Amino acid sequence: MNKKSIAQDTTVLVGVDVHTRSHVVTVKVGKEIKDRSTLSPKPEAWRSYLKRFPGCELHVIYESGPHGYNLRDWLIEMNGQSGQAIFVDIAPPANVPKAPGKKKVKTDPRDSLALVQAFECDSFKPVVVPDKATRAEREL
Repeated sequence: MNKKSIAQDTTVLVGVDVHTRSHVVTVKVGKEIKDRSTLSPKPEAWRSYLKRFPGCELHVIYESGPHGYNLRDWLIEMNGQSGQAIFVDIAPPANVPKAPGKKKVKTDPRDSLALVQAFECDSFKPVVVPDKATRAEREL
């Protein structure tokens, strides 16, 4: 593993809080948080970031929302390009657990970590994503 690699040849969970101007990422390998980063919401930024996970099985989780399926489409296209397998799950926002009784403290890193934890607990059923042709028909 080189100095820029975050993980190599292992399973990695990547929670993403998606915004118009940034993607806030939390990476968990095993029981340890390995990285927290903010990426530009562009395919080139993701392509560069994914090179830091050679040979890994990446599970990327983000909430469905107004930004649609762009991130999912980019990641599916990048699947295998840097030697890793990429799986994308989109969580319905209502199914991401919130800590009971705590004040609502909303920060992007906490939100991205909550997505990773929801995936680990199997607490949501991923959104079914229609293929591009079906999505194009619905836009009319």
